[in-house]
Amino acid sequence: MPIHERIFFGSKGAPATIVEDRACQRCSYNLVGLKVGDRCPECGTPITGGGASRFTSTMAGAPIAYLTRLRNGAMIMGIGGAMLLFAVVMSIIINAMAGPSMLAPLFGIAAAMCWCLGLWIVTEPCQDGSKEGIEGRTLWSLTRHASRWTQAAWIFAMVFLLVAAALQQQAQAAFAARVAATPGAFTVGQTAAHPALALWLTRLALILWFTGIIGIGVIAIHLARLADWAHDTALAARLRMAPLLVVVAAPLGLLTLAVVRNARPGISSFLAVPVGGVSALLLLGCIGAFVVVFMQFVSLCGWARTSAITRTDRDARMSDRISRRIESAQARDGAAYVPPGWAEEAQHTSGARGNYMPSSQGATFEIAPEEPKK
Repeated sequence: MPIHERIFFGSKGAPATIVEDRACQRCSYNLVGLKVGDRCPECGTPITGGGASRFTSTMAGAPIAYLTRLRNGAMIMGIGGAMLLFAVVMSIIINAMAGPSMLAPLFGIAAAMCWCLGLWIVTEPCQDGSKEGIEGRTLWSLTRHASRWTQAAWIFAMVFLLVAAALQQQAQAAFAARVAATPGAFTVGQTAAHPALALWLTRLALILWFTGIIGIGVIAIHLARLADWAHDTALAARLRMAPLLVVVAAPLGLLTLAVVRNARPGISSFLAVPVGGVSALLLLGCIGAFVVVFMQFVSLCGWARTSAITRTDRDARMSDRISRRIESAQARDGAAYVPPGWAEEAQHTSGARGNYMPSSQGATFEIAPEEPKK
């Protein structure tokens, strides 16, 4: 076994051959068929031992390509989540103040698609360098798929709101045309009736909103498992508190929406101001707590990627230093000192050529004579 392999992996036996699919830590090249201690033929990164057991010990041991995607996906989620929150708030305010509008749902569709794209990347099967990966368990797969499908509800909700707003504006245009045609047939302040289809679409959108809010709790559970994988138990505990915040935030959001839409002049509006205000503040507090924890998760993904790059570069530098020492030692061995007398005797010796040692009488004695010829 070469010297550098003995230093890295001990001298108990030959280096192990990788028999299952395994990704390179830097470039994700499939290392199957190569040996521990060799270098990746794609990027030259040393192949270290440990396999799946090493990678499943911490997130920082995962392939760098996967950690890069995880960090980028978390950042896309953060941007899309901020846009989606703004779109939801603007939809509620514009609908309460000026009626249905197509602007907020259009912006909401783009925001929901950005949010879902980042979520799809973050919830892809975890890669720890082994064939099965860290997600060889039912619970991981369950939260991963549940997170994706519940958050896809935001896209459908915004589409339904867009169609409902278009139907409502069409009804208002038709009503305005009838008022212009027959001025005395309508009372002052009378507005167009809401189309039945628009009402049903709005109700479906609210149900889908509620589904998306509940799904945030499932996302938090999945992110908490990733934080456990990174050995950040404090962050994992804070992420597991997010479902409780969702349970509180969902009814508060519905209460705020109901108060804003059904407020009327008189005693109801007097009660709506404090009830709706307190509910809205509590709702924003719950959302803000989740945002802070999610930002910490994004920072954790960046740390894991940086640590993986640092470890890989350190291993590469160590392997290079050991390789240079081996080459230097081999060069010294090739230029080893040979006494002049030995070279002379080797030139004048006749007969079989074997391993000889000089004697004081000038004769030579064969240590390992050749077998007699047949």
